[in-house]
Amino acid sequence: MITVHSGVLHNGVVELVQVQVVVYKRSFPQLIITGLPATEVRESRDRILTVFREMGIRLPRGRYVVHLQPAGTKKNGTTLDAAIWLGVHLALSEKEPPQSVFAIGELGLDGSLFAPRGALAIVDRALQELSADTQYIVPADLRKEPYTWKNTALSSVKFVSSLTQYLGGKSEKPEKTSVFSPQSSPVPLAVSAEMLRLFQLICAGGHSALLFGSPGEGKTHSQLLLQHLVVQDGNSQAATHMQYEYGAANSDLVLFLSHTETFAQLKRWSAFVAERFCFIDELPLWEKRKRELLHGWMEIGETPDMSRTTVVATANPCPCGWFGDARCTCTEYELGQYQKRLSGPLLDRFCFHHRVVNMVPKVLTAPELRVVQKTILLARKKQEQRHEHRGWSKWAQQYAWTDMQAAVKIPDELQMAVQTWTLRRQTHWLQCAFTLCDLGGDHEVPTPEHLWEARQLVEPQFGMG
Repeated sequence: MITVHSGVLHNGVVELVQVQVVVYKRSFPQLIITGLPATEVRESRDRILTVFREMGIRLPRGRYVVHLQPAGTKKNGTTLDAAIWLGVHLALSEKEPPQSVFAIGELGLDGSLFAPRGALAIVDRALQELSADTQYIVPADLRKEPYTWKNTALSSVKFVSSLTQYLGGKSEKPEKTSVFSPQSSPVPLAVSAEMLRLFQLICAGGHSALLFGSPGEGKTHSQLLLQHLVVQDGNSQAATHMQYEYGAANSDLVLFLSHTETFAQLKRWSAFVAERFCFIDELPLWEKRKRELLHGWMEIGETPDMSRTTVVATANPCPCGWFGDARCTCTEYELGQYQKRLSGPLLDRFCFHHRVVNMVPKVLTAPELRVVQKTILLARKKQEQRHEHRGWSKWAQQYAWTDMQAAVKIPDELQMAVQTWTLRRQTHWLQCAFTLCDLGGDHEVPTPEHLWEARQLVEPQFGMG
Protein backbone atom coordinates (compact mmCIF):
# COMPACT_ATOMS: atom_id res chain seq x y z
CA MET A 1 0.00 0.00 0.00
CA ILE A 2 1.22 3.49 -0.92
CA THR A 3 0.48 6.50 1.33
CA VAL A 4 0.77 10.13 0.19
CA HIS A 5 -0.05 13.02 2.52
CA SER A 6 -2.19 15.94 1.40
CA GLY A 7 -4.96 18.14 2.77
CA VAL A 8 -8.30 19.84 2.15
CA LEU A 9 -10.27 22.82 3.45
CA HIS A 10 -13.35 21.44 5.23
CA ASN A 11 -15.84 24.07 6.44
CA GLY A 12 -13.06 26.63 6.44
CA VAL A 13 -10.68 24.51 8.55
CA VAL A 14 -7.54 22.77 7.24
CA GLU A 15 -7.77 18.98 7.47
CA LEU A 16 -4.76 16.82 6.62
CA VAL A 17 -5.57 13.73 4.56
CA GLN A 18 -3.74 10.47 3.91
CA VAL A 19 -4.22 9.20 0.34
CA GLN A 20 -3.84 5.40 0.48
CA VAL A 21 -3.57 3.50 -2.81
CA VAL A 22 -3.81 -0.26 -3.34
CA VAL A 23 -3.67 -1.99 -6.76
CA TYR A 24 -5.31 -5.36 -7.32
CA LYS A 25 -3.91 -6.82 -10.54
CA ARG A 26 -5.74 -9.25 -12.82
CA SER A 27 -9.01 -7.53 -12.13
CA PHE A 28 -11.49 -5.51 -14.17
CA PRO A 29 -9.83 -2.10 -14.83
CA GLN A 30 -11.34 0.64 -12.71
CA LEU A 31 -10.31 3.47 -10.37
CA ILE A 32 -12.32 3.69 -7.14
CA ILE A 33 -12.11 6.59 -4.67
CA THR A 34 -13.49 6.04 -1.16
CA GLY A 35 -13.55 8.15 2.02
CA LEU A 36 -16.45 10.61 1.50
CA PRO A 37 -15.19 12.29 -1.71
CA ALA A 38 -17.21 15.29 -2.92
CA THR A 39 -18.16 15.74 -6.57
CA GLU A 40 -14.98 17.59 -7.52
CA VAL A 41 -12.86 14.85 -5.88
CA ARG A 42 -14.74 12.10 -7.73
CA GLU A 43 -14.18 14.02 -10.97
CA SER A 44 -10.43 13.85 -10.34
CA ARG A 45 -10.65 10.23 -11.51
CA ASP A 46 -11.23 11.40 -15.10
CA ARG A 47 -8.55 14.10 -14.87
CA ILE A 48 -5.98 11.62 -13.55
CA LEU A 49 -6.71 8.96 -16.16
CA THR A 50 -6.56 11.59 -18.93
CA VAL A 51 -3.16 12.82 -17.72
CA PHE A 52 -1.80 9.28 -17.78
CA ARG A 53 -3.03 8.84 -21.36
CA GLU A 54 -1.62 12.23 -22.46
CA MET A 55 1.75 11.23 -21.01
CA GLY A 56 1.72 7.97 -22.95
CA ILE A 57 1.45 5.82 -19.82
CA ARG A 58 -0.84 2.84 -20.21
CA LEU A 59 -2.21 1.62 -16.90
CA PRO A 60 -2.12 -2.17 -16.55
CA ARG A 61 -5.38 -3.99 -16.03
CA GLY A 62 -6.30 -3.90 -12.37
CA ARG A 63 -8.51 -2.46 -9.68
CA TYR A 64 -7.07 0.77 -8.26
CA VAL A 65 -8.54 1.56 -4.85
CA VAL A 66 -7.82 5.06 -3.47
CA HIS A 67 -8.90 5.64 0.13
CA LEU A 68 -8.93 9.11 1.70
CA GLN A 69 -8.19 8.94 5.42
CA PRO A 70 -9.90 10.00 7.72
CA ALA A 71 -13.00 8.48 6.17
CA GLY A 72 -15.44 10.49 8.32
CA THR A 73 -14.44 13.91 6.92
CA LYS A 74 -15.93 15.01 3.62
CA LYS A 75 -13.22 15.77 1.05
CA ASN A 76 -13.94 18.67 -1.28
CA GLY A 77 -11.93 20.87 -3.59
CA THR A 78 -9.20 19.95 -6.04
CA THR A 79 -6.26 19.90 -3.63
CA LEU A 80 -6.00 16.09 -3.70
CA ASP A 81 -5.42 15.69 -7.46
CA ALA A 82 -1.62 15.58 -7.23
CA ALA A 83 -1.61 13.23 -4.23
CA ILE A 84 -3.98 10.74 -5.88
CA TRP A 85 -2.03 10.82 -9.15
CA LEU A 86 1.26 10.39 -7.31
CA GLY A 87 -0.12 7.53 -5.20
CA VAL A 88 -1.30 5.63 -8.29
CA HIS A 89 2.03 6.22 -10.02
CA LEU A 90 4.04 5.03 -7.01
CA ALA A 91 1.83 1.96 -6.68
CA LEU A 92 2.72 1.00 -10.25
CA SER A 93 6.42 1.87 -9.96
CA GLU A 94 8.98 -0.74 -9.04
CA LYS A 95 11.14 1.92 -7.39
CA GLU A 96 10.99 2.15 -3.61
CA PRO A 97 8.72 5.14 -2.75
CA PRO A 98 9.91 7.94 -0.44
CA GLN A 99 9.44 7.26 3.26
CA SER A 100 7.07 10.23 3.65
CA VAL A 101 5.80 12.47 0.88
CA PHE A 102 3.27 15.33 0.77
CA ALA A 103 1.71 16.50 -2.49
CA ILE A 104 -0.87 19.16 -3.26
CA GLY A 105 -2.20 20.68 -6.47
CA GLU A 106 -4.90 20.64 -9.11
CA LEU A 107 -4.16 18.74 -12.31
CA GLY A 108 -4.73 20.12 -15.78
CA LEU A 109 -5.46 17.70 -18.59
CA ASP A 110 -1.99 18.35 -20.03
CA GLY A 111 -0.33 17.35 -16.76
CA SER A 112 0.19 20.89 -15.48
CA LEU A 113 -0.07 21.51 -11.75
CA PHE A 114 -1.92 24.50 -10.29
CA ALA A 115 -2.27 25.88 -6.78
CA PRO A 116 -5.91 25.44 -5.64
CA ARG A 117 -7.76 27.55 -3.08
CA GLY A 118 -6.30 27.19 0.40
CA ALA A 119 -3.00 25.63 -0.74
CA LEU A 120 -0.87 28.01 1.34
CA ALA A 121 -2.80 27.30 4.54
CA ILE A 122 -2.68 23.53 3.94
CA VAL A 123 1.09 23.50 3.32
CA ASP A 124 1.63 25.66 6.39
CA ARG A 125 -0.39 23.20 8.52
CA ALA A 126 1.41 20.18 7.09
CA LEU A 127 4.82 21.66 7.90
CA GLN A 128 3.73 21.97 11.51
CA GLU A 129 2.35 18.43 11.95
CA LEU A 130 4.15 16.03 9.59
CA SER A 131 7.52 14.49 10.32
CA ALA A 132 10.73 16.40 9.65
CA ASP A 133 11.87 13.99 6.91
CA THR A 134 8.74 14.53 4.79
CA GLN A 135 9.34 15.52 1.16
CA TYR A 136 6.92 18.24 -0.04
CA ILE A 137 5.76 18.63 -3.65
CA VAL A 138 3.85 21.83 -4.41
CA PRO A 139 2.75 23.65 -7.61
CA ALA A 140 5.34 25.99 -9.07
CA ASP A 141 2.97 28.99 -9.02
CA LEU A 142 3.15 29.02 -5.22
CA ARG A 143 6.64 30.45 -5.67
CA LYS A 144 5.06 33.68 -6.92
CA GLU A 145 3.59 34.32 -3.49
CA PRO A 146 5.56 36.40 -0.96
CA TYR A 147 5.80 33.55 1.55
CA THR A 148 8.44 31.01 2.41
CA TRP A 149 8.43 27.98 4.67
CA LYS A 150 10.82 26.43 7.19
CA ASN A 151 11.62 23.28 5.25
CA THR A 152 14.45 22.36 2.93
CA ALA A 153 12.63 19.50 1.16
CA LEU A 154 10.02 21.65 -0.59
CA SER A 155 10.04 21.06 -4.36
CA SER A 156 8.02 22.99 -6.95
CA VAL A 157 6.61 21.27 -10.02
CA LYS A 158 5.07 22.82 -13.14
CA PHE A 159 4.17 19.54 -14.86
CA VAL A 160 3.78 16.12 -13.28
CA SER A 161 5.81 14.72 -16.18
CA SER A 162 8.95 16.15 -14.54
CA LEU A 163 7.90 14.48 -11.31
CA THR A 164 7.50 11.16 -13.11
CA GLN A 165 11.03 11.39 -14.53
CA TYR A 166 12.41 12.26 -11.10
CA LEU A 167 10.71 9.33 -9.41
CA GLY A 168 11.89 7.05 -12.18
CA GLY A 169 15.46 8.26 -11.79
CA LYS A 170 15.67 9.73 -15.32
CA SER A 171 16.16 13.40 -14.47
CA GLU A 172 17.29 15.74 -11.79
CA LYS A 173 15.23 16.56 -8.76
CA PRO A 174 12.49 19.17 -9.39
CA GLU A 175 13.44 22.75 -8.71
CA LYS A 176 13.41 23.74 -5.06
CA THR A 177 11.64 26.81 -3.82
CA SER A 178 13.53 29.49 -1.94
CA VAL A 179 13.10 28.22 1.59
CA PHE A 180 14.70 28.65 4.99
CA SER A 181 16.22 25.94 7.10
CA PRO A 182 14.73 25.29 10.57
CA GLN A 183 17.77 26.88 12.17
CA SER A 184 17.46 30.19 10.31
CA SER A 185 15.73 33.17 11.88
CA PRO A 186 13.13 34.41 9.33
CA VAL A 187 9.51 33.37 9.92
CA PRO A 188 7.46 31.77 7.11
CA LEU A 189 5.87 34.92 5.67
CA ALA A 190 6.77 38.22 4.09
CA VAL A 191 4.60 41.34 4.15
CA SER A 192 4.70 45.05 3.42
CA ALA A 193 4.94 47.50 6.30
CA GLU A 194 1.47 48.85 5.50
CA MET A 195 -0.20 45.43 5.71
CA LEU A 196 1.71 44.58 8.88
CA ARG A 197 0.46 47.77 10.56
CA LEU A 198 -3.13 47.07 9.46
CA PHE A 199 -3.17 43.51 10.79
CA GLN A 200 -1.52 44.66 13.99
CA LEU A 201 -4.54 46.93 14.56
CA ILE A 202 -6.98 44.16 13.59
CA CYS A 203 -5.51 41.65 16.03
CA ALA A 204 -4.99 44.13 18.89
CA GLY A 205 -8.48 45.65 18.82
CA GLY A 206 -10.57 42.99 17.10
CA HIS A 207 -11.54 45.37 14.27
CA SER A 208 -13.10 44.04 11.06
CA ALA A 209 -11.54 44.94 7.71
CA LEU A 210 -12.41 44.76 4.02
CA LEU A 211 -9.40 44.24 1.73
CA PHE A 212 -9.95 45.08 -1.92
CA GLY A 213 -7.60 45.16 -4.86
CA SER A 214 -6.80 43.62 -8.23
CA PRO A 215 -6.04 39.89 -8.65
CA GLY A 216 -2.55 38.83 -7.59
CA GLU A 217 -2.06 41.63 -5.05
CA GLY A 218 -1.99 39.19 -2.10
CA LYS A 219 -5.45 39.76 -0.58
CA THR A 220 -6.29 36.10 0.01
CA HIS A 221 -2.84 35.08 1.17
CA SER A 222 -2.84 37.67 3.94
CA GLN A 223 -4.70 34.98 5.92
CA LEU A 224 -1.28 33.61 6.91
CA LEU A 225 -0.35 36.92 8.47
CA LEU A 226 -3.62 36.88 10.41
CA GLN A 227 -2.91 33.37 11.68
CA HIS A 228 0.50 34.42 12.98
CA LEU A 229 -0.62 37.62 14.70
CA VAL A 230 -3.98 36.70 16.24
CA VAL A 231 -3.80 36.38 20.02
CA GLN A 232 -6.12 34.91 22.61
CA ASP A 233 -7.22 36.99 25.56
CA GLY A 234 -7.30 36.08 29.23
CA ASN A 235 -4.91 33.54 30.77
CA SER A 236 -4.07 31.96 27.42
CA GLN A 237 -2.00 34.94 26.25
CA ALA A 238 1.26 33.60 27.65
CA ALA A 239 0.69 30.15 26.15
CA THR A 240 -0.15 31.68 22.78
CA HIS A 241 2.99 33.80 22.87
CA MET A 242 5.09 30.71 23.65
CA GLN A 243 3.51 29.08 20.62
CA TYR A 244 4.61 32.05 18.50
CA GLU A 245 8.14 31.77 19.90
CA TYR A 246 8.46 28.46 18.07
CA GLY A 247 6.99 29.79 14.82
CA ALA A 248 3.59 28.07 14.94
CA ALA A 249 0.54 29.80 13.49
CA ASN A 250 -2.53 30.04 15.73
CA SER A 251 -4.93 28.68 13.11
CA ASP A 252 -7.48 27.43 15.67
CA LEU A 253 -8.87 30.95 16.11
CA VAL A 254 -8.99 31.77 12.40
CA LEU A 255 -11.82 30.41 10.27
CA PHE A 256 -11.33 30.52 6.49
CA LEU A 257 -14.58 30.70 4.49
CA SER A 258 -15.33 31.26 0.80
CA HIS A 259 -18.44 31.72 -1.34
CA THR A 260 -18.46 27.99 -2.10
CA GLU A 261 -19.55 27.17 1.46
CA THR A 262 -23.21 26.14 1.64
CA PHE A 263 -25.73 28.08 3.68
CA ALA A 264 -26.25 25.04 5.93
CA GLN A 265 -22.53 24.91 6.70
CA LEU A 266 -22.48 28.61 7.59
CA LYS A 267 -25.51 28.15 9.85
CA ARG A 268 -23.68 25.42 11.75
CA TRP A 269 -20.70 27.74 12.22
CA SER A 270 -22.92 30.48 13.69
CA ALA A 271 -22.69 28.92 17.14
CA PHE A 272 -18.88 28.94 17.12
CA VAL A 273 -17.84 32.21 15.48
CA ALA A 274 -17.98 34.39 18.62
CA GLU A 275 -14.51 35.60 19.60
CA ARG A 276 -13.07 34.07 16.43
CA PHE A 277 -11.42 35.72 13.47
CA CYS A 278 -13.17 34.81 10.21
CA PHE A 279 -11.32 35.27 6.92
CA ILE A 280 -13.94 35.69 4.17
CA ASP A 281 -12.72 35.26 0.59
CA GLU A 282 -14.46 37.09 -2.29
CA LEU A 283 -17.32 38.57 -0.25
CA PRO A 284 -19.30 40.05 -3.21
CA LEU A 285 -19.68 36.55 -4.67
CA TRP A 286 -21.64 35.38 -1.63
CA GLU A 287 -25.39 34.86 -1.97
CA LYS A 288 -27.67 37.44 -0.38
CA ARG A 289 -28.76 35.21 2.50
CA LYS A 290 -25.13 34.34 3.25
CA ARG A 291 -24.23 38.03 3.38
CA GLU A 292 -27.16 38.63 5.72
CA LEU A 293 -25.92 35.84 7.98
CA LEU A 294 -22.46 37.43 8.01
CA HIS A 295 -24.15 40.74 8.85
CA GLY A 296 -25.50 39.12 12.00
CA TRP A 297 -22.12 37.70 12.97
CA MET A 298 -20.66 41.21 13.03
CA GLU A 299 -23.29 42.58 15.42
CA ILE A 300 -22.38 43.15 19.07
CA GLY A 301 -23.80 40.58 21.49
CA GLU A 302 -26.60 41.12 23.97
CA THR A 303 -24.12 41.88 26.78
CA PRO A 304 -20.70 43.59 26.70
CA ASP A 305 -18.99 40.27 27.44
CA MET A 306 -20.46 38.64 24.32
CA SER A 307 -17.95 39.39 21.60
CA ARG A 308 -18.99 39.71 17.99
CA THR A 309 -17.03 38.05 15.23
CA THR A 310 -13.99 39.81 13.79
CA VAL A 311 -14.23 39.52 10.00
CA VAL A 312 -11.44 40.10 7.50
CA ALA A 313 -12.98 39.95 4.02
CA THR A 314 -11.54 40.29 0.53
CA ALA A 315 -13.16 41.68 -2.61
CA ASN A 316 -12.27 42.72 -6.12
CA PRO A 317 -13.12 46.36 -6.89
CA CYS A 318 -15.17 45.27 -9.92
CA PRO A 319 -16.33 41.98 -11.53
CA CYS A 320 -13.16 41.57 -13.63
CA GLY A 321 -10.93 42.87 -10.84
CA TRP A 322 -9.07 45.53 -12.88
CA PHE A 323 -11.07 48.65 -12.04
CA GLY A 324 -9.17 51.80 -13.01
CA ASP A 325 -6.82 49.84 -15.27
CA ALA A 326 -6.76 49.58 -19.06
CA ARG A 327 -7.45 45.86 -18.71
CA CYS A 328 -10.87 46.47 -17.10
CA THR A 329 -13.73 45.17 -19.28
CA CYS A 330 -16.65 46.03 -16.96
CA THR A 331 -19.45 48.31 -18.07
CA GLU A 332 -20.83 51.01 -15.80
CA TYR A 333 -23.98 48.94 -15.28
CA GLU A 334 -22.00 45.82 -14.31
CA LEU A 335 -19.91 47.86 -11.88
CA GLY A 336 -23.01 49.33 -10.26
CA GLN A 337 -24.69 45.94 -9.90
CA TYR A 338 -21.51 44.45 -8.44
CA GLN A 339 -21.09 47.15 -5.81
CA LYS A 340 -24.78 46.91 -4.83
CA ARG A 341 -24.10 43.38 -3.62
CA LEU A 342 -22.40 44.95 -0.60
CA SER A 343 -25.04 47.07 1.10
CA GLY A 344 -24.22 50.28 2.93
CA PRO A 345 -25.04 48.83 6.39
CA LEU A 346 -22.77 45.83 5.73
CA LEU A 347 -19.88 48.00 4.51
CA ASP A 348 -20.36 50.27 7.53
CA ARG A 349 -19.63 47.35 9.86
CA PHE A 350 -16.09 47.08 8.53
CA CYS A 351 -13.81 49.39 10.46
CA PHE A 352 -11.16 49.43 7.71
CA HIS A 353 -11.61 49.60 3.93
CA HIS A 354 -8.07 48.93 2.76
CA ARG A 355 -6.86 49.04 -0.82
CA VAL A 356 -4.21 46.31 -1.26
CA VAL A 357 -1.41 47.20 -3.65
CA ASN A 358 1.46 45.00 -4.75
CA MET A 359 4.21 46.53 -2.65
CA VAL A 360 7.66 45.00 -2.30
CA PRO A 361 7.36 42.68 0.71
CA LYS A 362 9.91 42.33 3.46
CA VAL A 363 10.70 38.95 5.00
CA LEU A 364 10.22 39.30 8.74
CA THR A 365 12.87 37.91 11.01
CA ALA A 366 11.78 36.02 14.11
CA PRO A 367 12.87 38.82 16.50
CA GLU A 368 10.89 41.38 14.45
CA LEU A 369 7.76 39.25 14.56
CA ARG A 370 8.12 38.70 18.30
CA VAL A 371 8.26 42.48 18.79
CA VAL A 372 4.98 42.85 16.90
CA GLN A 373 3.40 40.02 18.88
CA LYS A 374 4.51 41.48 22.21
CA THR A 375 3.09 44.86 21.21
CA ILE A 376 -0.27 43.22 20.49
CA LEU A 377 -0.18 41.40 23.82
CA LEU A 378 0.56 44.64 25.68
CA ALA A 379 -2.32 46.39 23.89
CA ARG A 380 -4.68 43.56 24.85
CA LYS A 381 -3.46 43.83 28.45
CA LYS A 382 -4.26 47.57 28.49
CA GLN A 383 -7.78 46.79 27.26
CA GLU A 384 -8.16 44.23 30.04
CA GLN A 385 -7.11 46.85 32.59
CA ARG A 386 -9.57 49.36 31.11
CA HIS A 387 -12.27 46.70 31.42
CA GLU A 388 -11.46 46.21 35.12
CA HIS A 389 -11.17 49.91 36.02
CA ARG A 390 -13.86 51.50 33.84
CA GLY A 391 -16.17 48.58 33.19
CA TRP A 392 -15.76 48.87 29.43
CA SER A 393 -15.72 45.89 27.08
CA LYS A 394 -12.62 43.70 26.80
CA TRP A 395 -12.22 44.56 23.10
CA ALA A 396 -11.71 48.00 21.60
CA GLN A 397 -14.08 47.00 18.78
CA GLN A 398 -16.95 46.99 21.32
CA TYR A 399 -16.36 50.31 23.08
CA ALA A 400 -19.54 52.40 23.28
CA TRP A 401 -19.66 55.77 21.55
CA THR A 402 -20.92 57.62 24.65
CA ASP A 403 -18.15 56.23 26.86
CA MET A 404 -15.42 57.13 24.39
CA GLN A 405 -16.82 60.58 23.67
CA ALA A 406 -16.90 61.37 27.38
CA ALA A 407 -13.29 60.20 27.86
CA VAL A 408 -11.67 61.84 24.81
CA LYS A 409 -11.38 65.54 24.05
CA ILE A 410 -11.98 65.82 20.31
CA PRO A 411 -10.65 68.95 18.53
CA ASP A 412 -13.27 71.05 16.75
CA GLU A 413 -11.62 70.63 13.34
CA LEU A 414 -11.83 66.84 13.70
CA GLN A 415 -15.47 67.09 14.69
CA MET A 416 -16.11 68.99 11.48
CA ALA A 417 -14.11 66.49 9.41
CA VAL A 418 -16.19 63.47 10.50
CA GLN A 419 -19.62 65.05 10.88
CA THR A 420 -20.79 63.63 7.53
CA TRP A 421 -19.99 60.08 8.63
CA THR A 422 -22.59 57.75 10.08
CA LEU A 423 -22.61 57.27 13.83
CA ARG A 424 -21.27 53.74 13.37
CA ARG A 425 -18.38 55.04 11.26
CA GLN A 426 -17.57 57.65 13.89
CA THR A 427 -17.64 54.90 16.52
CA HIS A 428 -15.14 52.90 14.44
CA TRP A 429 -12.99 56.01 14.33
CA LEU A 430 -12.74 56.38 18.11
CA GLN A 431 -12.36 52.61 18.61
CA CYS A 432 -9.41 52.63 16.19
CA ALA A 433 -7.93 55.64 18.02
CA PHE A 434 -8.05 53.72 21.31
CA THR A 435 -6.31 50.76 19.68
CA LEU A 436 -3.59 53.04 18.33
CA CYS A 437 -3.24 54.49 21.82
CA ASP A 438 -2.92 51.02 23.35
CA LEU A 439 -0.32 49.96 20.77
CA GLY A 440 1.69 53.09 21.57
CA GLY A 441 1.58 52.25 25.27
CA ASP A 442 2.22 55.77 26.59
CA HIS A 443 -1.29 57.18 27.06
CA GLU A 444 -4.53 56.10 28.71
CA VAL A 445 -6.75 57.91 26.18
CA PRO A 446 -6.06 58.84 22.56
CA THR A 447 -4.17 62.03 21.76
CA PRO A 448 -5.05 64.31 18.80
CA GLU A 449 -2.29 62.53 16.81
CA HIS A 450 -4.04 59.20 17.41
CA LEU A 451 -7.36 60.72 16.35
CA TRP A 452 -5.97 62.14 13.09
CA GLU A 453 -4.24 58.85 12.19
CA ALA A 454 -7.41 56.88 13.00
CA ARG A 455 -9.44 59.19 10.75
CA GLN A 456 -7.20 58.35 7.78
CA LEU A 457 -7.37 54.62 8.51
CA VAL A 458 -11.17 54.31 8.79
CA GLU A 459 -12.02 56.57 5.84
CA PRO A 460 -14.59 54.58 3.76
CA GLN A 461 -13.24 54.00 0.26
CA PHE A 462 -14.54 50.72 -1.18
CA GLY A 463 -15.62 51.18 -4.78
CA MET A 464 -13.54 54.30 -5.39
CA GLY A 465 -10.79 52.36 -7.12
